[in-house]
Amino acid sequence: MRVQIAQTDSEIAQCYLVMMQLLPDLQKDEFVCRIKRLMSKGYSLAYLRDDAGICAVAGFRIIEMLSSSEPYLVVDEMVTDEGKRSQGYGDYLFEWLITYAQQHACRQIHLDSSVRFVDAHRFYFRKRMHIQGYHFILPLNDE
Repeated sequence: MRVQIAQTDSEIAQCYLVMMQLLPDLQKDEFVCRIKRLMSKGYSLAYLRDDAGICAVAGFRIIEMLSSSEPYLVVDEMVTDEGKRSQGYGDYLFEWLITYAQQHACRQIHLDSSVRFVDAHRFYFRKRMHIQGYHFILPLNDE
């Protein structure tokens, strides 16, 4: 098992089948271009692979804001392949993210999680995360 950061179109494309389990509306034909556009703005796509293929993926970035005196790592997406959950892959990837954050002078990891992902919340609580606040959304369309 090892974690890598996707660099090539091929590596990015291989992450699609796992990422779409979290974000089912993702379009396969747009995935690589969207990830590359995000990468140009500081996004990274980490993936955990075993002998059978991609087990888990995480999209993240390191940011700085006025509200924090130090940079922190924000996990935008994190998902383990449905057939490989509860086998330690999520733990392994999360611990890798902690190490990566520490190596990049981050003192915190932040993430948002939809209220419907109760199993993921149990995982985050087990990883010593706590709820810090609310995430508000204002749709700007006519729907």
